[in-house]
Amino acid sequence: MLACRLRKFVTAEVNGEPVRCLLDSGCERSVISADLVPNAELTPSQYTLYATNRASLDVLGDCVISFAIDGHNFEADVSVSDKVDEFLLGSDWLEKYGAKWDFADGTVNLGDHCIKVHHRRREGICRRIVVAHDCMVPAKHEANITVHMEDDGMPVPPGDWAVEPQGLGPLIVLQLMGLQCLFLTVF
Repeated sequence: MLACRLRKFVTAEVNGEPVRCLLDSGCERSVISADLVPNAELTPSQYTLYATNRASLDVLGDCVISFAIDGHNFEADVSVSDKVDEFLLGSDWLEKYGAKWDFADGTVNLGDHCIKVHHRRREGICRRIVVAHDCMVPAKHEANITVHMEDDGMPVPPGDWAVEPQGLGPLIVLQLMGLQCLFLTVF
């Protein structure tokens, strides 16, 4: 029995920032988070997209984006959504570049370019919350603290996140559900 599925991704540079791109041959249309392309000129979408649970996925529009993987330049025709928090390169993009995926070797050939594919487990992902600036929270007080998040050292795109603090004696346990601003209670 397989406990959790491995996700296959490449690291790309989008608008000068490193972004984890999930390679998903089961996704017919490439999709990107609106947070990753905030200045994109969108055209009305001709696509209706659905998540894996068959829920409708809101699409803000479509655009063509340029990005680099391992120093090689690529383009993708993508749908933009504020309901996803990553960049999914689907079968449309994989076919466009004639992808040949060597699962045993952990590489994907895109034309003349051999790209290393990384993997991580889908479940049990530990995201790191890093305080964006020095701050002091006095004992028995609460504060909203600006933070940025990382996942295996990669920045996580901004999004609507929530953290629930729970006091355990002098320790604070944060149950992560996502976040841009950390709500912190100090006992």
